[in-house]
Amino acid sequence: VLLWMLLAAFLSLTYLGEGWASDLMVVALAGLLAFALAAFLLPLTGIRRRVRERKRQELARVRAAVAEARVRAVVVGSRLRGAPAGDSARLAARSEGN
Repeated sequence: VLLWMLLAAFLSLTYLGEGWASDLMVVALAGLLAFALAAFLLPLTGIRRRVRERKRQELARVRAAVAEARVRAVVVGSRLRGAPAGDSARLAARSEGN
């Protein structure tokens, strides 16, 4: 696309003084600019959507891992303090709620 833009700029400068070429070049450059913008921006919309979806999936995975690690830490911590098994389960359930 860059080569097309350079070619169009070169041709427009070459025929700048000509009456027919300058009118035609304005239309050609406008069309070429529209094509270049579309060729650049359209692929970005798909990439942005995929990045957003992947980020959402990864964030859900990390949040689940953090919640699981938090529950394990509460259970292990309560066992180290010598709390009964029922208290460990109650603490883990309370930790999930926070």
